[in-house]
Amino acid sequence: MKYITTLTIITILLVFNATAQTTQPLNSFLQFTGSIDKESSLTMNLVRVGDSLYGDYSCIAAGKVMKTDYRYKGDSRQVFGKITGKGNFWIKEWPGSEGPVFRGQFTDNQNLRGTWSPNSRSGIKLPFVLTEKNNTGNLRFNPYIVRDHKNLVKDEKSPRAKINMILLALSKETISKGIDTVQRILLTKFSGDDNKNGDPEKLLAEIRKDYFTNYIQDNETLYKEMPGASFGWELIRSTHIIYNDHDKLCFYILSYSFTGGAHGQQSQVFTCVDLKKNRIITPQDIFIQGFEAELDRLLTKKLHTMSNLPESAKLSESGYFIDEINHNDNFYLNGNGIGFFYNQYEIAPYSFGATEIFLTTEELRPILK
Repeated sequence: MKYITTLTIITILLVFNATAQTTQPLNSFLQFTGSIDKESSLTMNLVRVGDSLYGDYSCIAAGKVMKTDYRYKGDSRQVFGKITGKGNFWIKEWPGSEGPVFRGQFTDNQNLRGTWSPNSRSGIKLPFVLTEKNNTGNLRFNPYIVRDHKNLVKDEKSPRAKINMILLALSKETISKGIDTVQRILLTKFSGDDNKNGDPEKLLAEIRKDYFTNYIQDNETLYKEMPGASFGWELIRSTHIIYNDHDKLCFYILSYSFTGGAHGQQSQVFTCVDLKKNRIITPQDIFIQGFEAELDRLLTKKLHTMSNLPESAKLSESGYFIDEINHNDNFYLNGNGIGFFYNQYEIAPYSFGATEIFLTTEELRPILK
């Protein structure tokens, strides 16, 4: 359960140092499972690009320290990090300045170990161990990356458009097993266009070309008429894998776009896929008939708890647009429960950022199929 701001995506992706205009697969997608202090269960999905890391993890807290300091209930949390040399690394949970941090070492390509700290001032250090999951039938992915910029006119001092994309696509050996429908879903969700090319490298090249073409067409004439105005653009987009097990794949596309104005727009669009049926999962696939009213009640109650509001209080009195939360199709499954995600402006003003409401399996059990 968390509120997420626009700075999240910028901070995560700025840790990457990639060569401009490259689209070859770099390094790997890594899926780990383990524990903190041998009591709290832990899963982590990481994308490694060079010496940089980003991804998501979830933890179910157990033991006195974890339950007291951070009441993890299994929701997914964004992380970013760096490999600092000789296999040493740090991985921070957003926002990263004072919050939880993992520090340790790749003992080999399949194992991580080190210490977890709830914050930089507590002095608490709990041991953690993570082992790569490589024998559960989960899908394998390759990361593709594009980082580039283009000036508006032939002057290095002119405004420019910047693009930074990290796409996770199925590895060739996975596709050879007949999972081409899942690949199409991954690429379509990333591009937002089901008519785009089905090859990861060509797809990124098309997005890059269209982005810079639109930038020049929309701004070149205006810039010549108003050379002192600001015409910078920025596009950041990445794939995150939330869950990849038990014949289910859940991922989201994290996007940030700035084309002028007071601020940019960020979104997270989640998709869950049934790998047996090769189709997107809907709430109707998960819940019993007539679930809607009870699910909405649970979501509204949880948001009251997150906002430290009594159930009798109206959410609108605390700045939300509505008093009752309605479920949507922008959700994820991660084995611990279901998270429903509401992007900026959906249920609250821009200043609130995005809102994620996570309901555990136990909370949902009465309405689960």
